[in-house]
Formats: sequence, structure tokens, C-alpha cells
Amino acid sequence: TNASRTIEDRLMKTFRRPTWLFFATALAMTAAGTDAGAQEGFALDRFDPAPAGDRLFGVASPYAAGHGDVHLSLQGDYAHNPLVLSRSKGVPDVGAVVADQLVLHLNASIALWNRLNLNVDVPVAILQNGDSPSTATATFASPDGVAFSDLRVGARLTLLGEYDDLFQLAVGGQLWAPTGQTGRFVSDESFRGQPQLILGGLHERFVWSFAAGPELRPSKTFNGVHQGSMLRAGAGFGVLLGKERLVQLGPEVNVAVPFEQVVKKNTNAELMLGARYRFARDFEAGGAFGPGLAGGIGTPDLRLVLGLSYTPNQEPLDSDGDGVDDTTDACPKTAVVGAADPARPGCPMPAPLDRDGDGIVDNADACGDSVGVSSEDPAKNGCPSDRDSDGVPDTSDMCPDAAGPAGDEPATVGCPPPVDQDADGVPDAVDACPAIKGIASTEATSNGCPCLLYTSPSPRD
Repeated sequence: TNASRTIEDRLMKTFRRPTWLFFATALAMTAAGTDAGAQEGFALDRFDPAPAGDRLFGVASPYAAGHGDVHLSLQGDYAHNPLVLSRSKGVPDVGAVVADQLVLHLNASIALWNRLNLNVDVPVAILQNGDSPSTATATFASPDGVAFSDLRVGARLTLLGEYDDLFQLAVGGQLWAPTGQTGRFVSDESFRGQPQLILGGLHERFVWSFAAGPELRPSKTFNGVHQGSMLRAGAGFGVLLGKERLVQLGPEVNVAVPFEQVVKKNTNAELMLGARYRFARDFEAGGAFGPGLAGGIGTPDLRLVLGLSYTPNQEPLDSDGDGVDDTTDACPKTAVVGAADPARPGCPMPAPLDRDGDGIVDNADACGDSVGVSSEDPAKNGCPSDRDSDGVPDTSDMCPDAAGPAGDEPATVGCPPPVDQDADGVPDAVDACPAIKGIASTEATSNGCPCLLYTSPSPRD
């Protein structure tokens, strides 16, 4: 009625909310009477987590990370004072309808063909409380306990760029199903959806992302504040720190502006500073926090996000850290130090062969199959020692300092032949007549002496 509108206008002028708090006033009840609980059919939380495996907390990325790779995350999203009844500046607040809201998000994604990403988010409000404030005309029941929120499913298709490109483009969309409990500030109690255009990229030292699209949701009026379809946009930037780029640090901002009756009471804006740390190669832990920048419903004084994710690393694995990824490294466990083998990527130059293990490489060893010693003579380098140069190695030469033939007698191998001055075949050492050529004999006194002819004496003699 006109009377109720007049009362409402007066109340709207009386109760005002600072830019960092939600503006809400008590709406004059009709004669038939309407309680506040009947108007609480909307989802209060304005934080929508990016799909598991994305680079930022609340801004989607444009890539699909892998083929068949599953990404999982568990995030806690805490909002302080997302719904407060406030008076004009300097006047005490009426109270918080929702003073604390903690929503747990179980998020899962699967990437297909490095192009398509499918995602589901299951949110549960595990903590909600408030003051159940009252005005002269209404009481606002605050929620408490655990409550399921609206299930979200989404998909996006990468149109341009690969995972590690600086510029990537994707289109996507999200759909919320009314699975949340009614009257608990966790559900719109009807389907809502959002198509998205997503830009982003990866540089050696930074990542960036921008996502925007209309969120189509039913029109509602909560305590004189119109809510409905809105344009939502988010942008973020992260610097990659450290040699292995395991730490990411940077800001992100999310904004939502309604298509109708645009005022600060239904405009949302938040800024967060986030950090991520990758460990054990495929896991990430991170957190973000920041203030609300506008006074719309659901914008908190402070938002805090903490999360743990399993997200397979898309960077090529380099086990030995030599700069050649394992998929092409012929020696993935051996780092290249010095020259690399051109015939085997990722392998050091092979050590020169030394078949006999004498410390002299084969291409310089004149006796590659025999243990030897070094020599300045290339023809003898790496060959066994032969001091008398008779061709018999010292290790088997019975006379290593006197040249001699190998021979057939083990006791005289490498020894020179015995001296035989008269060349009668009887060595001087046993020759009884060393200067006179003779014949061998078993008699030591005549061995090597000439044969003497004797005439047998006659029998008479």
C-alpha cells in the first residue's frame, strides 16, 4: 500500500550501512503479517571457488590440465559479518543476521584431451551464527548448525592456447541446483546459471586470469533490497617465486553488479591476497584473505580461504634436474655434467673405454686387452712391462733384465741362450773343453771335449 511504502521509505533513510557493511533495513510488515524467515530464500555466500586444478582461488583459469587427470580440492571459506543490520554512521548496529559463516567446499575436476574441463563443487555450511536482531517491526532469525548449500556443476572448453602459453581463451558455464536447505541463507531455492568467457595465461614467472559472465538467478527482494541476475567478473595475478616456482603469491578481485536497480546495497566487490605452495610435486596448500569493498548482501568485512589440493603437476618431470624432461631424457636419473652426449639426450658423454682396466683408455692403449703400464712410446703405451724388450712380459720373463726368446721351457722363458764359445752345443757352464769344439758326454770331465781314439791293448800287453 502507499502507507507501507511511505513507512519503508522513511526506514530506508533512517538505517544506513557503511560501504564495508551490508545495508539492510526493517521492512514494514503488512496487516496480514510477514516474518523475516519467509524472505530468506537466497544463497548468501558470494565466494565461488575456481575449479580444482586452477591457478587462483576464486577466478577460473582457461585451460584443461591434462587428459584424464583428476584434480581434487578441499577449501574452507570463512566470511565475517556478511549480513548485518546497521544504522547510519556513528549509530550502533542493530545486529548481525549472519555474523559468521564457514562453508566447506569439496571440489573435483577432470580434464579431457587438454581441452575440456568438467567440474563439480559440493558446498556445506558447517558454521553459521548471528544475533537474531530485532527491529520495531520484525525479528530476523539467524541460522545455526550445519546446512547443505546448492550443488554446482560446470564445464569449460579451451579454444585457444596450451597449458603453458601466455595467452589462452576458453568458454564455459556453471549451473547451481537447488539442493541447499531452505531458510538457512545457503540456497536460492531454484536453479541458477552462469555462462563465462575466460582469459588467462602462464609465463615463466607469473600467471594471470580473467573471467566474466552474467549470473542468471531469480529476482528477490530481501528487506527492501532487490536481488537478481547480475554481471559477475573476477581477475587475478600471481607471481611464481623460487628456482622451482613452487610458491605463488598475488591478488585477486571479484565483483558482482546487478542488472536492475544498481545501488551499493546490492553490489558486491572483494579483494583477496593469496598464496599457494606446491609440495610432493602433485599437492598444493594455500590460503587467501581480504576485505569487502562494497556494501552488497553477502559482502563480508573479512573473508578467509584455506585449502588443500591434489592437482597433478603439468610441468615436465626432470628427475635429475639437468634441464631435460624425463620423457626425452635417455638418462633420467643421471644429470649431465660437462659435455652432453649428442647421440643420447640428457646423458653425459660416456667415459672412454678401457677394456683391460689398466687406466689407459682403449684409443691410446697399444695393448687394449692386456693390463699394462703407460709409456711415452705409443707402440708400447698400455702394454705389459718388458724391461729387456725381448717380447716376453716381465710378469712371465724368467730373465726380465736379459733379452731372450720365449722358449718352451718354463724355467728359461725370456732368458738368453747359455754361452757356448766353441759352438758345439754344450754350454760353457758344463763344457769341460769350452774353447775346443767337442761332443756332449755324460762324463763331466769329458763333456764337450773332442773324442779321443784309443787302440785297445793287445791281449799280450
